[in-house]
Amino acid sequence: MQMFSNFLYNMTDDKGNIVKNEKGEPILQYNQLAYCKYYAENIQEYDELPDGKKIYEGISLAEFGANFGSNIEDECELLRFIVNMIISDRELEELQVKIIKNVIDNFCLFNFLALSTFVNVIIRARYYFLLEPTAEELAKEIKGNFKAVTFTKNDGKKVTYDSDEFITMLNNAIGSYKGESNNYECKKIVRIDEIANNEVLQSVFVVKMAQFLQRYFPNAKRRANCCMVSKLEQTLILKLLSFYGLAPKGVTLSTSRFRQLVATYNKSVHNEEIQVFGDSVAFHASFVSYSQWHYDKHWIEKEIKTPFSEKSTIQFNHSKKDFAKFSFKDFYKPSK
Repeated sequence: MQMFSNFLYNMTDDKGNIVKNEKGEPILQYNQLAYCKYYAENIQEYDELPDGKKIYEGISLAEFGANFGSNIEDECELLRFIVNMIISDRELEELQVKIIKNVIDNFCLFNFLALSTFVNVIIRARYYFLLEPTAEELAKEIKGNFKAVTFTKNDGKKVTYDSDEFITMLNNAIGSYKGESNNYECKKIVRIDEIANNEVLQSVFVVKMAQFLQRYFPNAKRRANCCMVSKLEQTLILKLLSFYGLAPKGVTLSTSRFRQLVATYNKSVHNEEIQVFGDSVAFHASFVSYSQWHYDKHWIEKEIKTPFSEKSTIQFNHSKKDFAKFSFKDFYKPSK
């Protein structure tokens, strides 16, 4: 794999002193997060809170780097994963050689693979609060759609009624209900990769990676009518999908599929609301009404219309397991 001298820098100790070897020569490190740094500073979206704190899309580079380590001397997870990628698929190096020869003469595969891991984490760190049906939504769902009703009495005994007269009375009462819902309950918390199909995640991944190549290498040798980037770059991006479970292992999708995924991304709505809890917790998440997530199987690709007003209250009844989704620990590491 070809390395580039512009990514080398002197190793320093905790006090900022240059570390030297036995010969008195500075020990060099390879900056494996150079592409990630550019992406974070120039492409990654963020929102700024009134106190100046920035909430980055998905995860900040600082969080990402702290988990994986930032220098090549460390036995860090990111380094091992990238080395395993290159060893397991020799075509990656072949693509690097072709890209350097035909498109970008200073393209660094190592940094690009590190960036792909960063982007993989970013696109998965998107959360949704799926709401329980309100009384109004429940009334619309069951009106005229039941034959019997079971009640649980105060003493715990259950009684079932199925007489036509009683069912008709209930249907009339339900049909006349016009309550305004201000009280909501969260049914469950989900991440985008738990509910979205692969096409949605694939489309975001390929577009984010292509956006980087466009911005970082604006003078690359590309055809004027290419789909964001050259076919060689498209092939490399598509090949990476299988390393993150976004395509079957060992399978590289065709470049015609790349165009389809870009089209999917462009027609989808990307919801990026920030939710602030208390004084210190803030992250990108959306509250999704029961009417939307329960009935529309493609809701995640559309605009999410939060049903709340200033008078609304939300009740959370969740276990620690539900809130563990916000720790990032379960998808920090790339797919094996």
